[in-house]
Formats: sequence, structure tokens, C-alpha cells
Amino acid sequence: MKLDASSPTRYQAIGDVLNEEAERAANQLLVGASIIASVGVPISVSRFFVFGWNNVYSLHIFGLIVVLILCFFRHRLPARIKTGVILVLSMLVSLAGLFNYGLYGNGALWGSFAVFVASMFLHRRNILAIAALFMLIYLMAAVGYVTGLLTFPADPIDYLQSPLPWGIAIVGSFFFVVLVIIIDSNHKTTTQRLILELENKTKQLAMMAGHDLLTELPNLRSVKEHTENLVAELAAGKAESAMFFIDLDGFKKINDTHGHDAGDHVLKTVAKALLGIVRSGDIVARVGGDEFVILLTDYGETPLPDLEGFAQRIIEAAGAETRYQGQALRVGASVGITRLGRDQDSYDAAVKRADAAMYQVKNAGKNGFRVAHQ
Repeated sequence: MKLDASSPTRYQAIGDVLNEEAERAANQLLVGASIIASVGVPISVSRFFVFGWNNVYSLHIFGLIVVLILCFFRHRLPARIKTGVILVLSMLVSLAGLFNYGLYGNGALWGSFAVFVASMFLHRRNILAIAALFMLIYLMAAVGYVTGLLTFPADPIDYLQSPLPWGIAIVGSFFFVVLVIIIDSNHKTTTQRLILELENKTKQLAMMAGHDLLTELPNLRSVKEHTENLVAELAAGKAESAMFFIDLDGFKKINDTHGHDAGDHVLKTVAKALLGIVRSGDIVARVGGDEFVILLTDYGETPLPDLEGFAQRIIEAAGAETRYQGQALRVGASVGITRLGRDQDSYDAAVKRADAAMYQVKNAGKNGFRVAHQ
């Protein structure tokens, strides 16, 4: 049975999968950022020993502490908080780097990283806003250095001739490249897995829409749709069909005496037993708490079985003893029978006839069958 694409349940299931993938990606990003910060911040701060203290180092240390705390509590925090903090820290580090070291630092790299992260988690409008903010910071830093409002904290030649800044740039670039490769690889793997999970969830939802979760039999909605289609075929003279409406006898007593788990066990056992007596193409459905419907159809290849004889087989199958936690459990079955008519019949009309016949069985002492008058 096809599920309507506008089904709220379907969208909810897809949203759940997307949220799970966003959570997983945010955790991977946070772990990667923690590794980069743990290695890069000590190296960056070590410039203090050569060029003196710079306030940007305080920001680096603060960022390291925040990232490590977030990483430690990452399974308790929502994805939007983790990615939001990473974005804010990336932009702050980019701002500090560009305004303190210009093109000699990793400010441009951090800004590009922020845009990359935004492209993974945010909507297009927010991505454009992050990119515009980064370009504005970049432009302001350029104007500041060109006009002399900003000055480099050390002699540029000495800075370039020192191996320490080059080591910082190389290590930082290496970790960023590795992180981007890992994220991109995980993104491709995640996309493939997401497609498979969405397909599986769609199949599960289609199953849920047309099947009873306990017995896995078709449910009321499914058998009603099948009956309406069958009536159309009957009207064209292409088939014959009969409906058996089954109500279990003594089921309530089992629920009350042994509990609902025992009752569920009986329902699943009866469902399996009924499936065992029908032919391929026939329908066994659970349409209520302890109510089942069987539709037998003859498309000309094999005739319908004797209806009364088949009803007796239903009673025997449903009434077979089953055991649950050492207890012997047994129910009976009251069965109402009707043929599907060729003229303006319907599921509701057929069930009404079969249900009336079934209640005649109940009133006569239960555990039997009755054919409804057409």
C-alpha cells in the first residue's frame, strides 16, 4: 500500500533521521575541533616566548577550554548549541587573527572554516550571512592595515624568518585539511546511510499504515481497501469471494486472568494459525481487539472451498491450545460467513451481514459458525 507523501507521520520519521544525522555530524565536528585546538592552541600561545604576549592568545585559550567542555558533554547537548558555539568561536578567532596578524596568521583560514561549517548545518540565508560577515571582517582588516590603523605586533621580517610562525601555519593547515577530508568523507557515507534509512523507514511506515503492529496482519484500513477493489472485480464477473468474520470466545477471560501479555501471545498464535489454513492470495486481517476477517477469493483457477467446511477449519485453528509461561491457554471462535455480492456491495455491508451471523452464533452458545442470509 502506498503511503501518501504528505503524511505527517512520514515527515516526522524523516525528520527524526535527519536530526540523528545532524547530531552525529555535530559530534564528529566537535571532536575534530577539540583535537585541532588541543594541538594548535599550545603551539599558537608559544609565540609568546619569542614575540611577547598578545591578547589573541587569551581568546585561543578560552576557545580551547570551551571546546573541550563541549566535547566532554557532547552527548547531553543539542546539535544546534554545539554547532553554534563552534561557529561563534571560529568567527571570533578569525576576527582576532585578521586584526592582529593580518595575512600572516590563520584568521582567513578560520573564517573559511566557519563558512564551511555553516554550509553543513544551516539554511542558505544563514550561510550567506556567515559568509558576508567573514568577508566584512576580512575587508575591515585589509582597510585597517592599508590605512595604518592596524599595525603588526612584531617586525614582519623577523616574524617570517622565525620557524615558529611557519610551524603554526603548517600544523594548523594540516589539521584543517585532515578535518575537512574526514568531514567530507563522513558526509558522503552519512548521505548513503541516510538514503537507506529513509527507505527503510518509508517501508516501515507503509507497513504500519496497512498492517497491525502486533500480529503483522493487514489491518482494518487495508482489508477495507482490498474489499472495495474486490467488489469492483466481482461486478465485472471476474471473481467470486466470501468473507469470514471471526470473534474469539473467551479472550477477555485470558486477558483478565493471565494479563495482556498472555492475551497478545494468544492473538499472535491465532493469527499464525489462520495464516496456515488460507491459500496464497487470500487475506487474513485483524480488524479489532480480538476480531479477524478472512477473505477467500476465486479468480477461476481454483474454486472457493466449501464455506462451512472452511469455517470449521477456522474454529479448529483458532481453538488450538497454546502455552504461555507454563500455562495452557485456549480460546474459541464464533464465525459469521457471507458471500460478497456482485451488485453494489461494500466492505461495510458485508461486515454487517457477517457480524449479524456471528452474533447469532454467540447467542446460540458460541464456538460455531453461521452463514448470513444474502
